[in-house]
Amino acid sequence: MIYNEFLRRSGFGTIDSLSDELIAVAKLVSADYEAIPMMFGQSSIRACVLGHICYSASGQLADFSAQNGAPTYLVEQYIPISVTRYRDQTDLSSGLPSDCKEMLEKYAFDQALLDDPRLDLFDGAVEGTLARTIDPLLNRDVVDQLPVSREAFLESCGVDPKYPTVCVFAHVFQDAPLTRQRQLSDDYWQAIVDVVDIARQLTHLNLIIKSHPLNDSYDRKHSWDRLHEYCAGIRNVGFADSALSAGDVMKHCDAGLTVRGTVLYEMAAAGHRMIAAGEDKYSGLGIVEEASSMEALRSILLDVSRKAWSMPEDQRRRAVAYSYCLLQGFRSKSILVPDKRWPPEEYFRSATLALSNFRLEEDPLFINLKSFLRNDLPMLISKEAFPG
Repeated sequence: MIYNEFLRRSGFGTIDSLSDELIAVAKLVSADYEAIPMMFGQSSIRACVLGHICYSASGQLADFSAQNGAPTYLVEQYIPISVTRYRDQTDLSSGLPSDCKEMLEKYAFDQALLDDPRLDLFDGAVEGTLARTIDPLLNRDVVDQLPVSREAFLESCGVDPKYPTVCVFAHVFQDAPLTRQRQLSDDYWQAIVDVVDIARQLTHLNLIIKSHPLNDSYDRKHSWDRLHEYCAGIRNVGFADSALSAGDVMKHCDAGLTVRGTVLYEMAAAGHRMIAAGEDKYSGLGIVEEASSMEALRSILLDVSRKAWSMPEDQRRRAVAYSYCLLQGFRSKSILVPDKRWPPEEYFRSATLALSNFRLEEDPLFINLKSFLRNDLPMLISKEAFPG
């Protein structure tokens, strides 16, 4: 969808009407059970495009792109497309690395980026706006937390504020099972239960659990309610308001923990201690603490309960650089994919706010995105584009 829009602007498109493009692509990928809901904003989109190159994890969409003459690479989700701005495009002529981590190590940790003054601007904006930039695009009901003390916040979660506290970010439970080789649990439900079982033995450490913004929509088995029942009576385990942003919760906690996901790197960029209870495509980069076993996880949590921690400066700089790349790619994808439930004015307001929060309005990539939003968004979410 996005790819065809860029082709049309460049004069290479074969279909003049964007509405017709959407319908044509929908028909071409109809054999892919995930493709249609992805295009209609009901689940994560997997196609990210910069210029005339198509990055896709959908085979049908990639085939369609290749048929229209664009270099096409099949890659994993959440590719930070903006990192190519730090290298000449011809560097990618031999194809992208098959490993996303290798790609990000090459670009995000390059000294030219680490020394880039724009990173300082980004770092200055991280603490106040990072979570608020991502969350509203995923969950319009996210709320700002009123000024509150750490003591009052933790008491509202049902735990004793005199103890160190770890926030567990619960994924959408229906995303189970976990399939990577070095996962500590079989699925997201079991991952949370396993951490709770460790925490009940560490009586001088609090655990507060925050659900994923999308969990209410997808939790058909009522796992969130079951989790409340499972934790009933455990004095050092509580729950945070799921409508709060990750940043608003983490500022009251000593560490954050989740199985995997971008929240690890977003919060690490804000200087928070983050713990991964599993493996993801970005593991091994030295930004977050990774538990290779349940015993290792218990040891990390025990360390949180016993001593204060602050992130080393070099780790913080790497985390900021890494999150900068991740966030630009993720945010670009989120902004470009319309959700037909949003009124055009509200969508435009939220998207342009996300563009401006990091003072990147003059970035060529985002100038194109703003033009796209202003000129083409109404057509994208019109009844003609989304019949029925």
